[in-house]
Amino acid sequence: MRAKFVSALPALFLALAAVVLAIVGLVRYNQEQSSGSTGVESAPATSTEVNEPSLPTYRYLFALEDIEAGTELVPELFAEVETTVQLPGMLTVDDEPFGETTTTSLRAGNPLGQSTLENASTLQAILDEGMRAVAFDFNPISSIGGLLQPGDVVDVVATFRGDSQDGPSSLTILREIEVLAVKGATDPAQLTSEDERRRNATMVLAVPDQQVGR
Repeated sequence: MRAKFVSALPALFLALAAVVLAIVGLVRYNQEQSSGSTGVESAPATSTEVNEPSLPTYRYLFALEDIEAGTELVPELFAEVETTVQLPGMLTVDDEPFGETTTTSLRAGNPLGQSTLENASTLQAILDEGMRAVAFDFNPISSIGGLLQPGDVVDVVATFRGDSQDGPSSLTILREIEVLAVKGATDPAQLTSEDERRRNATMVLAVPDQQVGR
């Protein structure tokens, strides 16, 4: 009997060790599950996306119809246009221009600028920065058969007479120059009356500063 008990001891120890290992494994498994669940919930959210700073926006006023000089500005005359591009010299909605009176006219589709409310001369209002207003006499040829109007783009050609042996030669001295005024009128609509047609036969061109000497 004693011999049988002694021979069974190794098997008993192995069975007891297996039970202990199983219990230890179960406890560790439960701890890992609990730890893993807590880590997922408490882990801070990370993102690889970088939020780019938003660009500033500007709201400008564009005329819905032609606005004559001396008109009181009201919201109904304009459409608000929002853009990320800043327009120098143009008034935004935040400038609160309503209630003021225009000193110059404003064409439909154009933005409202500070110059429309200032006492600027006609040429100052339409002459772009870096340009000079230069007046030229014209005749039926240089006025393109009388069809020349403000807003047209022309080339200026100079003709030089040679001596008796050489004929006249021509040279284009200015290219793609905008016509600002014809016979003192900056708007083609001002050239409709017979009186306007009899005014001084001059045209005013917008010539870049660096080409005025030509």
